Amino acid sequence: MKKKLPHAYSDPEDIEVGDVITSPVFVFAYEKNGDLYIEYKQNKNITEKIIHRKLLETERLKIAAETGNPDPPKSEPLDIGSYDPTRAQKKFIVLSVDQESETTCDYGPYDGFTTILSANITARRLNEDGTFNPKGEEIFFKVERWNSTSIRPKNITKVGKMKNTYIKVDENEEE
Repeated sequence: MKKKLPHAYSDPEDIEVGDVITSPVFVFAYEKNGDLYIEYKQNKNITEKIIHRKLLETERLKIAAETGNPDPPKSEPLDIGSYDPTRAQKKFIVLSVDQESETTCDYGPYDGFTTILSANITARRLNEDGTFNPKGEEIFFKVERWNSTSIRPKNITKVGKMKNTYIKVDENEEE
């Protein structure tokens, strides 16, 4: 049964390419290697430009292996100079969904049931009238069920759906 729009997601696996979404947590952004990443912040009043993000143990191990430092830092400074309060009301289209981790239950009535725990999402800001903007702001974010530093599915609202249309072009035309 289809859910009526708008509605919040309940699982990362429900997010699909072509979904039109909004989220109040899209205001929080930082730039890394020229890309704009969104990360959930517990304190919704954060507007400073530099914050510290706690590093996961896997990230610390990677830093230790790369640098030879046996005790890498537990956090990293992030420049959230791309904080934009208007981003919370804007509509974005999901361009890609990379389901990153999954788990399979091996007990009780859920034995053999596989579920997606997280997904990396790429989305692009739409024009004010809801049409696709190939030059719209592109954001990257991770959706997870339980991790407090990632966006949870319930913080994203699906407000519509778009589909990609392909048009045949003359092979002699330049792009």
